[in-house]
Amino acid sequence: MNTTLYILAMIPLCAMLNRLRGTYSWCAHLYGVCLAFALALHTLNPWMLLAYPLFLLGECFGWGTLIGTMLNKSADRFARETSRMTLSVRGAWWWAGVCVLIAFNGASLPLMAASIYALSISFPMSVELASEINVKDKWALAEWMYGAVQGLVIGILSV
Repeated sequence: MNTTLYILAMIPLCAMLNRLRGTYSWCAHLYGVCLAFALALHTLNPWMLLAYPLFLLGECFGWGTLIGTMLNKSADRFARETSRMTLSVRGAWWWAGVCVLIAFNGASLPLMAASIYALSISFPMSVELASEINVKDKWALAEWMYGAVQGLVIGILSV
């Protein structure tokens, strides 16, 4: 498959699946399965199917309070900063296993580290950016944006 086409396909796929995952908890399994199959088919490596359990290990629920704090413009600065830092750590935890798996398939260690960092900081950044855009559902917008970043970063890392 053409590398550029693969990356461009991963962006909307991950954006849509991340939004579904945020709305329906069972869609975390759908996202993990789709991600694992996309990686396995693109790399022609069946070991990439391990992305499914690694994705589920990193993805977890219960972070809504922090996202809500960041979306709340009246929240105090300390609470917003704490939420931002915590969501960054959560973003790294979420994707570290998948990124390490892809690195075992041949991605360079610096690119793997940069990918984990990008996925770490883009989680709170997507929430922060969504809070500044005049839309009705800022939370949904943040999930769409972070999902698009996930697709871009994982797409680049896996080529």
